[in-house]
Amino acid sequence: MIDIDKIPTPENINVVESPLEAAQYAISQLPVEFHQASCHWQLSSSAGVKDSSTLSIHLWFWLDNPITSFDLREWSKRVNLSTAQKIIDPALYNPVQPHYTSAPLFTGELEDPLSQRSGLIRGEMDSLSLALDIEIPEELQPEIARAYTGETSHTFSSSTHGFENILDEMGDHQGGDGFYNPLLRSTASFVATKGIEETETQREGLKAYLRERIDGTEQSPARDRSSIDQYRSDQFMDSMINGAIEKFGESKPPTPPYFDTAPIPIEEAEEKLQEAIYKFTEATFFYWQEKRRENRLDPSTWCITPAPTLAIRAAAGIGKTTQIISKSIRSGAFGEGDIEFYVPSHTLSEELEEKLREELDIDLSDIGAEDYTRVRIIKGRDQADQDGVVLCLKSTEATQIAQLGLSVRKSLCDDGEQRCEFYSECGYQAQFHPSPKPEEDGIEWVDFNPAVRVLAHNHLFLHTRDTLPEPRMIVVDESFYQRGIEKIILPISELISIRSEITNAIFNALYDGYPLLLKLRERGITPTQLYDKANEIQEREQLVTVNPSMPHAQQVQRLSEAGRPSRVTHLLKALGDELAITDRDQSHCVQFNENHLFGARGIQPAVIINQRKELTIPSHIPMIFIDADLNPNILHQFKPHTPVVKIPVERQAEVIQFSDLTFSKNALVNNEEQVLLEQTKEFINNVSATGQTLVVSSLAVRRAITGEQRGQHPRVGEYNGVSMVHFGMLRGLDAFKEYDNVIIVGREQPPVESLEELTGGLWWDDSAPINFQSANESGGISLINEKRGYRMRDGSSESVQTQVHPDHRAQQILEQIRESESTQAIDRLRLVRPNERESNRRVFVLSNVPLDITVDHLVGWKEYQRILEIWKICDGVMPTKPEHLLLAAPDLVGSLGSAKRYARDIKKIMFLISYFVRDMGIFKVRYRPANSNGRMSVAYVSSGRIDPKRVLERVIGEEVETEEGRDQSEE
Repeated sequence: MIDIDKIPTPENINVVESPLEAAQYAISQLPVEFHQASCHWQLSSSAGVKDSSTLSIHLWFWLDNPITSFDLREWSKRVNLSTAQKIIDPALYNPVQPHYTSAPLFTGELEDPLSQRSGLIRGEMDSLSLALDIEIPEELQPEIARAYTGETSHTFSSSTHGFENILDEMGDHQGGDGFYNPLLRSTASFVATKGIEETETQREGLKAYLRERIDGTEQSPARDRSSIDQYRSDQFMDSMINGAIEKFGESKPPTPPYFDTAPIPIEEAEEKLQEAIYKFTEATFFYWQEKRRENRLDPSTWCITPAPTLAIRAAAGIGKTTQIISKSIRSGAFGEGDIEFYVPSHTLSEELEEKLREELDIDLSDIGAEDYTRVRIIKGRDQADQDGVVLCLKSTEATQIAQLGLSVRKSLCDDGEQRCEFYSECGYQAQFHPSPKPEEDGIEWVDFNPAVRVLAHNHLFLHTRDTLPEPRMIVVDESFYQRGIEKIILPISELISIRSEITNAIFNALYDGYPLLLKLRERGITPTQLYDKANEIQEREQLVTVNPSMPHAQQVQRLSEAGRPSRVTHLLKALGDELAITDRDQSHCVQFNENHLFGARGIQPAVIINQRKELTIPSHIPMIFIDADLNPNILHQFKPHTPVVKIPVERQAEVIQFSDLTFSKNALVNNEEQVLLEQTKEFINNVSATGQTLVVSSLAVRRAITGEQRGQHPRVGEYNGVSMVHFGMLRGLDAFKEYDNVIIVGREQPPVESLEELTGGLWWDDSAPINFQSANESGGISLINEKRGYRMRDGSSESVQTQVHPDHRAQQILEQIRESESTQAIDRLRLVRPNERESNRRVFVLSNVPLDITVDHLVGWKEYQRILEIWKICDGVMPTKPEHLLLAAPDLVGSLGSAKRYARDIKKIMFLISYFVRDMGIFKVRYRPANSNGRMSVAYVSSGRIDPKRVLERVIGEEVETEEGRDQSEE
């Protein structure tokens, strides 16, 4: 079999219109012995689908004698060299190379554009004799000679990618690949990356650069100079560029920034924020005015006006929280009503309390009384008061009752007739009663309302607030969606234990990978039957009876005897909900995991149920959401039709991002050599020497850097004077606004299974099926790659391949976890405003994922490490002329071609190294050999070097004359 891939076809041959002619044309491109032989042909799966101007085809011939794969592979290389283009793919002739020859399937509305995909061409002979000795043009003979002498095996099969990397393989040095193949492949890479227009614009520059690389590359004494002249000629280079354009070129507009926002100055952002708050409070004022008017009228005459809602997306540090509270209260929009404020955690509620008390506490010092606070933190039963005493003395029992699905309030606290024996002195219950107003003389005129109550996000989905006075406004701070997804993990053994037609159908569908909702419909199972089965299971369970009048010991005894309620009921009700509202075949909220880890019980099959909760907030209460990374589509799953005001603020910092590595957990922690981890630690030490530094990473990477033990890490850790925080513990932290640097190491990227579980739960009622990814050969689930652009400060177009999920909903969740956690980390320095010292602050992003941030410098980590190592070897005096650079660090640089590449990298990377030797500074020194009239070269010199001229002379082996330049650190 011969595999021909994407060869251009003449204008008069179209693979869609004339597949047989296309096959005959492909045969004509082969050596002459194939032209009259019988052949079975088959067009590839991609043929005609996207491009009818190229041809990809499999051709089968019968040989009259057996030939080994090795001989066929070398024969195919010679055919390609003899035609100066890649006709045959040599990779086919590898004993372990799979050959995919089945015809493609076109499903749905897709139709096969080809009328014929395969056929038999009868020739004058049924078999042929293959001529292995193919004549190679004289100028190309050194290339095929190198392939046969064993000096290289890269011809058309090198795994190296990238224009510069491919050119590094050019030459007759050890491991080199000659000249022809690297020139051909590097040109193809250039065209494929740049596109037609940019290639044509840079054609002459490209040719000049390729000639420079040819001249600077090692050439064997045995090589005929005429072949080098052939490669340098316009005829050869233009032919090579034209061929690459024809095969790989297409019009490629620059990749725009993925986060293509236009950040605005802080002053403009503040005005926009104030305007949004003013409009919201004004709408809220008139809303409550109308409500008060309606309450005096017959309900049948009410004009049902929806409560005002608003979402504000603005960077951390703009002052959203305090402005919303203070301006809303001062507007008088709420009369004597209260405000409820929801935050991610109790830690943040304590930090928020300090901010709000500064704004809202009533100063009574003039009359000798203590300040009156209008801020109240509502904590959970298991939280402690200021003295460290747990608020609820029955918090353990309360947790057990909640797990049983019973009402904690009616079971333990107050059922309307009896109360808990600790009720009167209960710290938890005391939170729900207003603080007594001071009774001192002279304060009767003070307005003590409204109060602000602060609760954690989970209370948005609980009935905690039912005992509180109805608020006049609710503020939700930061992202809350993950608190709004209920997750139930059901061991498959528990499902099997319920023997019924319904559970059997579910079990079989899960194990067979059959669409679950479709299976239920095929079996005639209705939502009502699912609900009835769930109720039947609940009724069979022995429910525990606990009430407030029972002695505490009896309550503990009753709860110890209670069994865990069946989680199968959650599964049945979730499927009943989906069947009732959608015609989809596949369930969104129910997924099957054959290898779920159940802690000490080990790995077992499990059913994972995720379903969005409903807000318990009354719909007639005005709500405002504030979040730096707010996603409207996610918010609208909980609060539809909420308008969103976006305020993108420019960050006042220099941003350096490394674009060639992801800095994944595997690369940093699970790599035995740990080279990248040690390099990262050195980088952190270098940055921290320039000022106070915050480092943010995943928890595993944090532990690897700090040496902290599992489960023994504070919220903010320490490493060599650096503050360490891990993703997921960032939001609301306000202790780093005076820091000089922040380093982001890697990114928080969840497993695809977890990502899809969240997506299914959040959009469980969406009619459009979610594009769940299938497991690969190793059993894992992978994302796909997509090119995404950075937002560069200088407006240049830079992009990188980024892992994305093909379903837009799952991708939105991924960005909330991955990209948003990184920007949240960056914003811990409150970069929208200068710090008190007005120092120059820097952001270092050790991850190539494009973020919603403007990048000043995009550099390669590998380039940086190479130049840093050369700088260390040169001991503070580093020449940039390639010949001298090779002399200074011969073992590291290796060859003159590599030296030229390093010289280019030095100009891009030196600014970064200069940050870390700032105490001494780095200067440019211009130099050239004494008594030379040539151009001066540049050397970078640490100001700590006493006599750089003497070092340069020692490096290049002759006297030099020097001319001192500017301080590199000032450039």
